[in-house]
Amino acid sequence: MPATDQAVSIADLRVLAKRRLPRAIFDFFDGGAEDEHTLRGNRAAFEAVRLLPRVLRDVSKVDPACEILGLPSRQPLVVAPTGGAGIAWPGVDIGIARAAAAAGIPYTLSTNATASIEEIADQVQGRLWFQLYVLRERGFVDKLVERAEAAGYEALVPTVDLATGGKRERDTRNGFSIPPRLNARLLLDGALHPAWAWRIALHGGLPDFASVRGYRGTRARGLALASSVGRDTDPAFDWDDLARLRECWKRKLVVKGVSRVEDAERMAAMGVDGVWVSNHGGRQLDGAVASLDAMAPIARAVGGRMAVLMDGGVRRGVDALKARALGAQAVCVGRAVLYGAGASGAAGAERALAILTTELERAMQLCGVRAIAEAVETAGPHGCQLSGDSFKVRVPEPGPHMKLIRTAVLTLAAGALSAPALAQDYPNRPIRLILAYAAGGAMDLSGRVIAPILQQQMGQPVVVENRTGGAGNIGAEAVAKAAPDGYTILFYADAYTIAPSLFAKLPFDPVKDFVPITQMVSGAHILVGHPSVPANTLQELIAYVKQHPGRLAYGTPGNGTPQHLAAELFKSIAGNLTITHVPYKGGGQAIVDLVGGQIPLASLGMPPVVQHIKAGKLKAFAVTSKERQKLLPDTPTFQEAGVPGFETVQWWGPAVPAGTPAPIVRRLFEEFGKALRNPVMVDRLAAAGLEITPSASPQAFGEFIKAEIARWAPVVKSTGAKVDN
Repeated sequence: MPATDQAVSIADLRVLAKRRLPRAIFDFFDGGAEDEHTLRGNRAAFEAVRLLPRVLRDVSKVDPACEILGLPSRQPLVVAPTGGAGIAWPGVDIGIARAAAAAGIPYTLSTNATASIEEIADQVQGRLWFQLYVLRERGFVDKLVERAEAAGYEALVPTVDLATGGKRERDTRNGFSIPPRLNARLLLDGALHPAWAWRIALHGGLPDFASVRGYRGTRARGLALASSVGRDTDPAFDWDDLARLRECWKRKLVVKGVSRVEDAERMAAMGVDGVWVSNHGGRQLDGAVASLDAMAPIARAVGGRMAVLMDGGVRRGVDALKARALGAQAVCVGRAVLYGAGASGAAGAERALAILTTELERAMQLCGVRAIAEAVETAGPHGCQLSGDSFKVRVPEPGPHMKLIRTAVLTLAAGALSAPALAQDYPNRPIRLILAYAAGGAMDLSGRVIAPILQQQMGQPVVVENRTGGAGNIGAEAVAKAAPDGYTILFYADAYTIAPSLFAKLPFDPVKDFVPITQMVSGAHILVGHPSVPANTLQELIAYVKQHPGRLAYGTPGNGTPQHLAAELFKSIAGNLTITHVPYKGGGQAIVDLVGGQIPLASLGMPPVVQHIKAGKLKAFAVTSKERQKLLPDTPTFQEAGVPGFETVQWWGPAVPAGTPAPIVRRLFEEFGKALRNPVMVDRLAAAGLEITPSASPQAFGEFIKAEIARWAPVVKSTGAKVDN
């Protein structure tokens, strides 16, 4: 067995793999498309990055641990999918997966792996992702997705850069094809590598591709089966198909093969959890941009909204540090691990990961980086002077003659730029207000009123972005993962104090992941009905429902929203009423259907329905507040209408990601407080039935949030309400 334990670099492992494997097999893994410009360009992009390290820092201990797709990883590494690895060493897919689990990093199983979805899940205790090739037979693809879900895979990784296979000329010159056609050259090549040939023969010949066995009813096995699948990737797969995949796969979805910013932005908008920037290791389009060069602008555009991963050219541990500096959450390693596996199976894969992790930790020490998770990237044009406690990364821009230079600065959270300096410079670019609910509701109204006021006060654009879905959890998760720099602000709502009791699992911590700024407003919920409902008071409605259980239905802005829980609490207190819940994706469409008579009842925020009540298009049964509302003085509270102990209001206010510097938090508290006193703000919200309720301090808002979480827990438990993730 090759002495992989003596290998000191990935390049050493490559030499050992090349020595052990027949040339055709080695070149199949090692080669790229056509002239291999992109294959070489991937590596050259990393080599062009230069680091300016900090010194005189205590780096006796460094921590490379980070989060990948919202879960902890011991390293910013992911094992990339590698189809056909068993051709190099039978059974090595399981060995590679176990090596990844031992290293504490995710492993991605290829559709064309030589171990099945179920085999890997049964034999490996670690984070498992499944890479999906999109094939013409969509029914078979659906079954692959179902199998991955049933086996407990954490993430699905559809590959979208394989409309057709690349032209891999090394394979052609070597006479290597799938399925293989034996000729004198291949037979001689195998005979000259007896260790490989003996192991293949010992395991019954070339391995099978287990997950795709039986595709289109074929009885083919081994490389012949891989050929059948490889020729059948679907070039018609488009955005509508991706949306369908997003809808049916409820866990993490990462799209692999992305190179353009606009594609990544569109994926972020449709709820994709991550983009995997990749040119397929240079095996598809020769001349495509290097992955590292494509990744940096994508990370700047969507890094605060979704995970950004990348592969291509990673051969050193320091490459992970460079990629993190430029915005990647992690790098994905394929060939590096394959070289180890080709040299000595599972032991070689373990050695490859050990080399990369020790190199990364050494690079962190030499750069003065104590914790990789604390890194935040900022950027400026060539020649800009950036002060502070940081190390710089100089990266030539792609393009003719490399005329442009950008400076990326990896800022250390342990005092990289002084807090006063950050606050003094803040803000110097646009600010985003993330509203996790659809346009047309009360929160949306308040956001669009306050945004221009803040913009005028702070001298920078303030943009409202509705990031809907998941009962508000998608927007909250995006902000929790955003850079803690004050430029991404969540309208933190009452729903997030209910969520810990309502959801089995949340992608964020409602307390630890945010710094509250101030409460902005509060307002009542209201139970309203279409005029056709045969009841005019709340007690008449209760009596009708008891006489006709299940006949009526009520709409809300979505599962798990405060309006949903308020209605469930009312049903429970009023005698376990049977009324069917119809969840919508936001309150706007629920109002449209209610006014149109498609649903008879709805539990909603009060402001958007006041005009419809006054116009006689809807009837109001009761408001959830302690006192009657000025805009609807004739509508009783629930307590007045005979439902004792029922009181709840909606509220929200700005919050920023945990780790945002205290001076920025104070600045935002002051700016929001000033905006809430603006006469335009006061008049517009009063007209909508919302009360301005600013907090005394950020700390006071934080304590209020904790108290609300504690208050709602027994209420949720008493109703038995639960929402599946």
